[in-house]
Amino acid sequence: MKLIAVFQNKLKNSYITFSQENSKSEVIVNGNIKNLKKGKHGFHIHEKGNLTKTDCSKCEGHWNPTNKQHGIV
Repeated sequence: MKLIAVFQNKLKNSYITFSQENSKSEVIVNGNIKNLKKGKHGFHIHEKGNLTKTDCSKCEGHWNPTNKQHGIV
């Protein structure tokens, strides 16, 4: 399985791919990010990949399968 996340608006021509051979294998994450300002950055993954709206309102919550606190620097 291979999924491609394409950034909207600010990071044109940028993407991240998620590849997995089967449901038991590890997920390989690769990306090509352009025009990102210097500094620390992170990203999150939504539970669903429905981008029929540009505000992510159809994507459901952030994927956090172990329910751990994250995003704190």
